[in-house]
Amino acid sequence: MLTYTPPSSKTSKPNEKPWVLMFLAFVWLWPGIINRDLWGGEMAFFTAVQNLQHNGLVPEVLNQPYVFHSPLILWLASVSQQWFSPWLMHAYTATRLVTVLCMVIAFWCLGGAGRELLGKYHGRSVVLIAIGCPGLMVFGHTLGNMPMIFAAICSFLYGSILGRRKTLYGGLLMGLGWLFAFLAGNFPPFIFLCIFSGLLFFSPYWRIKPYAIALMIACCISLPLIPIFPYLLWRNAPHSFWLWWNDFALGDYGGFLHFEMGFSLGAIIKNTLWFALPAWLLTLWTLWQRHLLNQRVIWFCLTWCLLALLMLSLHRHLHRDSLIWILPPLAILGTAGLDTMRRGFASFLNWFGIMVFGIMALAVWGMFFAVNYHTPQWLSDLAQSFNPRFSPDWDYFPMLLALSFTPIWLWAVTRKHIRGRQAVTNWAAGITLVWTLLLSILMPWIDMTKSYRPLVEEMYHAIEQQNIPCINSIDKTALLAWNLYGDFPVQTFANQTCDYHLIKQYSVTNFQNRPEILWQGKRSPRDQENYLLIHDIQ
Repeated sequence: MLTYTPPSSKTSKPNEKPWVLMFLAFVWLWPGIINRDLWGGEMAFFTAVQNLQHNGLVPEVLNQPYVFHSPLILWLASVSQQWFSPWLMHAYTATRLVTVLCMVIAFWCLGGAGRELLGKYHGRSVVLIAIGCPGLMVFGHTLGNMPMIFAAICSFLYGSILGRRKTLYGGLLMGLGWLFAFLAGNFPPFIFLCIFSGLLFFSPYWRIKPYAIALMIACCISLPLIPIFPYLLWRNAPHSFWLWWNDFALGDYGGFLHFEMGFSLGAIIKNTLWFALPAWLLTLWTLWQRHLLNQRVIWFCLTWCLLALLMLSLHRHLHRDSLIWILPPLAILGTAGLDTMRRGFASFLNWFGIMVFGIMALAVWGMFFAVNYHTPQWLSDLAQSFNPRFSPDWDYFPMLLALSFTPIWLWAVTRKHIRGRQAVTNWAAGITLVWTLLLSILMPWIDMTKSYRPLVEEMYHAIEQQNIPCINSIDKTALLAWNLYGDFPVQTFANQTCDYHLIKQYSVTNFQNRPEILWQGKRSPRDQENYLLIHDIQ
């Protein structure tokens, strides 16, 4: 095994060109970033960014300190919003540019890690496998701290591998990975990376002087900077500091006062099947052919995976986006076996991707004609049952984007002599095609289904003739949505003199005997959340 020869030296130069990766990554990055409202948890994040411009160190959301994680990504989003909005783009898009920046850094570091560990031409395949995983789609296009955590993970991976050869650059990347992991996810990501750094010394490949020096450089960079935020928080906002320390400093485990653990191994296995496909499938092939591979690669990736599984399995409430911890090593392991992949397995993977993404692309095109032209009728009725408020909104630019990328995918999948690398490229192109179609030609329909704006506008339109001086609520989602999209603020129940209450219920049977229900509605007939505006007569 110590005389291992990398596959790249035994095989001819791959046919894939760098522009293929750059084109796919560019097309993958932007759908879902522009031209849409805020969805789900993005409303709290955007509210915190806006509040940060006034409150400084600690933003507030609904009069509560927003200390789930450090405000570094909030500061970056605030700067992006001030620079690019409103003169160049909408404030929502300007805020989401931070997500794009984090994903670009993550892809660059992930490709560098694959190239450094596996050899030349392998880095692009690692990134393509990551792009092809469905789990990367959602959090890679939304507001939150997960993109920064992913960038920190990939930065550390690249640095720890590069540190064997270039101590200064490797140490710098490792130190930045530690720092951003702490600032984005508090103590658990930082502790994980520290433990893994120590475990690398058990391997003779990393028990060398250059890696030790790189590790010292990382410590000199990160350790003096990490305490700055907790200190500033303790010095300037003691109440917020103790809230963070007691309830959020340990991330998904809670805080030092309220510490909780659980067992989520079953949920990890179940969600990994779709979250990390095809990375885990390619990893199984690599492990099957492990006698042809460098044991350094297998030891590095499996150690990371086992440690990540231990950390994730102890989460009290496993969030599916947390599975990004096992995605980079699976992508690297999957790439390691591409050159040894048999043509039959590569053809099956390619055929499976063509069938799945081809059918999904046809379904998206069918949905587009159903919601805009009411053909076929049964599909139009189904779309109407999800979103009866939608009216056709045709835009030429999304149509041009969809019409241009669809034939490119058809050209890619009709190539002959498919090998492992071509199958991975076609898979990434297929999932990018489906994502691009969804977030281009179907964006108006999806946005109206997921956004609270139509519901808010419907309520204000229904009560515009009534003299309502104030509205209060105790529901966090209602407070966020109505304050973002409404004509006047919805207050908390701190205003006891207000008789108009906006409430959320999953059933309206409890309110049949109330004096007056001025309005009720929900985003979709299939939605379980039912909002009611009640005039509580004393």
